[in-house]
Amino acid sequence: MADLTLDPARPLARTQGTVHLLVTERACGERARGRGPGAGVLAEETPQEVRLIIGVEPQGGARTCQRSPATPFAVELDAPLGDRVLKDVGVYPAREIGP
Repeated sequence: MADLTLDPARPLARTQGTVHLLVTERACGERARGRGPGAGVLAEETPQEVRLIIGVEPQGGARTCQRSPATPFAVELDAPLGDRVLKDVGVYPAREIGP
């Protein structure tokens, strides 16, 4: 699993169907590029919210535990985000992604 935040370099455009995120692997490791994100993407869209879970394939072998750097990742929605709330449901309780 991974933690999700909005990418400050790519502001949220509610009239568009793409959400730009920064994905940070929860396990010790390195940038997720090449191992995901996208190894497991779940996007459930309702009229009120968009629920996201993004998985990253774990690295094998021994690692020293340092915080992994964030990896940019874009999620394509079925429709523009509009007034819907973005939620990271890969954590409990689910949390809103955004400002």
